[in-house]
Amino acid sequence: MKFTQEEFVRLRARIAALDPLLVAASDEVDRTLLEWARSLSPLERLSAASRASEALHRFQVQRSPKAG
Repeated sequence: MKFTQEEFVRLRARIAALDPLLVAASDEVDRTLLEWARSLSPLERLSAASRASEALHRFQVQRSPKAG
């Protein structure tokens, strides 16, 4: 859904009045990452998520104390 700049400003002001933290959080979103994800097929998104999960698991394993 596309909004005009005026509609966007009005909507943002209404949301900010209700939940300023939501507006602050949305300002921190990396929109280029969202666009990248939207450009992928569902299978490509699943593959990217799996690779990210595996990388995070490797960090967790490296931080765990070694049993011995």
